[in-house]
Amino acid sequence: MVCIGMKNKSFEFNNPGILKLPIEDIFRGGNSKPRNPHMQTMLRVVGLGDNAGSGFPTILAIWEKEGWIRPELVENTNLNQVTLVLRMMPSWLIKLQELEGQIVEKLNTSPEQL
Repeated sequence: MVCIGMKNKSFEFNNPGILKLPIEDIFRGGNSKPRNPHMQTMLRVVGLGDNAGSGFPTILAIWEKEGWIRPELVENTNLNQVTLVLRMMPSWLIKLQELEGQIVEKLNTSPEQL
């Protein structure tokens, strides 16, 4: 996985190739299908991996604990790549932005349309 930058308080990781498991299974965890089994073995040997499919659920748990919006995992089969977007943005801020948009929309509505 390669980090392609940090912008707007977020991390984006691109990985060439497609997912080896359905997105739902990745979010659920419990399955391990490494793209690079040698890397996974190396991480396990140094105590940083467990081959149990727990990595993504761990990321989700940390993001939820911090109150940040849910990570996005996007598979682009046209470009043959997967992108993981980790935004360090409070989940309540998204709801606030949606409400703000609705309020502005109402304010821009003429009285005849109400």
